[in-house]
Amino acid sequence: MASVTSILACPKCGGEARVPVFYGYPDEGLTEEAELGLVILGGCLVTEDSPRWCCPLCKHAWGHVRLGPFPRATRTPIHCAQQQHGGRS
Repeated sequence: MASVTSILACPKCGGEARVPVFYGYPDEGLTEEAELGLVILGGCLVTEDSPRWCCPLCKHAWGHVRLGPFPRATRTPIHCAQQQHGGRS
């Protein structure tokens, strides 16, 4: 069985740090976190292939987002694609 550390590690370089990618219109707090490098702002166009995580060491992005009906990004990863594109499931 894989350890939690290996599951959370970057699949390209093995780095244990990872930064979440947030989609949607960011609020002020999320914008500040992005400026500090604590999160990545992924924009509002989200597809099933949009990455969930990014490695701050090698910049590799991986994982898949879960599309949701929310129009605004907050500290909890939520996504605006369905709201902006007619609420398709």
